[in-house]
Amino acid sequence: MIEVRLIGHATVQLCFGEEVLLCDPHLGASYGGGLFTYFPTRVLNVEELPRPTAIYISHRHRDHFDLASLARLNRTLPVYCPLDIEVLTALRSLGFETICPVKDWLETEFGGATLLFTPSLYRVPEHGVLVRYQDSVIWNMVDTVVDGTTLAHVQEWLQGRSLGLLLWPYQPLKETDAVEGRSLDLFPRNLSADLDVLRTLKPRSVVPYSDGQVGEGPTAWLNHYRFPVASSEIELAVKRLLPATDLWLPQPGLTLRVEESGTSRMNDCPGVVAGDSPHDLRSFDATEPAPGPADVGLHDLFPARSTLPRLFDVLESRIRRVAKAQGWTGAWWTAAHFGIAYDIVIEREEAPDAMLRWRPTDEFIRYECCPDSLPSRGRFVVRIPQGVLERLITGRMHYVTAYLGGLFRTWDSAFELTRVGLIDVPRISIMSELTDCLPSRGVLTPALFLNALISVEPDLWKHALQNDLNEVR
Repeated sequence: MIEVRLIGHATVQLCFGEEVLLCDPHLGASYGGGLFTYFPTRVLNVEELPRPTAIYISHRHRDHFDLASLARLNRTLPVYCPLDIEVLTALRSLGFETICPVKDWLETEFGGATLLFTPSLYRVPEHGVLVRYQDSVIWNMVDTVVDGTTLAHVQEWLQGRSLGLLLWPYQPLKETDAVEGRSLDLFPRNLSADLDVLRTLKPRSVVPYSDGQVGEGPTAWLNHYRFPVASSEIELAVKRLLPATDLWLPQPGLTLRVEESGTSRMNDCPGVVAGDSPHDLRSFDATEPAPGPADVGLHDLFPARSTLPRLFDVLESRIRRVAKAQGWTGAWWTAAHFGIAYDIVIEREEAPDAMLRWRPTDEFIRYECCPDSLPSRGRFVVRIPQGVLERLITGRMHYVTAYLGGLFRTWDSAFELTRVGLIDVPRISIMSELTDCLPSRGVLTPALFLNALISVEPDLWKHALQNDLNEVR
């Protein structure tokens, strides 16, 4: 028997024998400096939670890897984590004594259970975990992106056993499309690809989960676009595909007993009380345009410290380094050939918006006052408050925090000529990382361009991490 306790969002306790494996611990009321919280709401009494005997970190994104929560845990607990320099550095800095980096398909024994760490196609080191204990098997997929090869490997590992419970990620990421000014059609990523997991493995029980983050304050405007697939739609899709499968909607405190004979509900997890969550926190309507961030005192939260000329100097220096970086020659040639300009619009509190324009022909134009009218075509635009920009390029804010919080907006009014093969503009919606923003082809989208200005500074991730560590010590 395996006991599964849902704490909220991706935080789960997997209990077997005498062991309690705590997955992606988030134990506070909010995270990201108060920019994000949880849905459905919950109240935690950490002292009453069952004590973990080990910790599992799926990947580095801060809605899964919360330093403040880790700082509250016993440093003698073993920690299973990806082979990721950022995660490993943070865990060592926090003083964890037994760090167990895992690789794709690593199989290990723990407390009488077998753990198998499953890979992801996503660009950062990331894993799900299969747990087999006695005759029970569950798979915590977390956020992993899988394909038919992965599913075939899982089937082979099961050796004919049924999958008792699947913790299943299913939601398309629409908030990233809103940030980048893209189409808000409901299914940019075909939901059938997610249903393939169910179709192939036919789990006896499913929990659609890892969809519990919402924004607060300046990030709340994106809640309209977060996790747009309603639970009723998922319930209908699962029942149509697998009528005999039990569907358990995630609620903080829900505890499930997974046995060979089936899955049943137990008493709620001690220390977890589900709150009264208003449904309008997430009210996706594909017919409405992106409203953009409201006036919520961004400049008060992130005050600017640099003078505009100094900021222009830093940006120009970074752009020149990005332009010379190995591997990006084709991207710049394409942008230059079609006359594309990169515009960084800098929002200021008590002065007109400024703008730095760069063309890959190495032409810079500084505008202390952003022009009222600019060409409507051939532009890649990043619009960002000055204080947020300063924090990003100095490592005082993580790029993903700003990106998933909607603290900047981008759009492009270039052109796509893919039908005649002249230019291929990547139209992806991916949370780019500090250390990986190289497009495979075409030109750099505005969001990737901003990320490039950060990642070109090789040790900037260390500054961002150290800033996070300083806040929890």
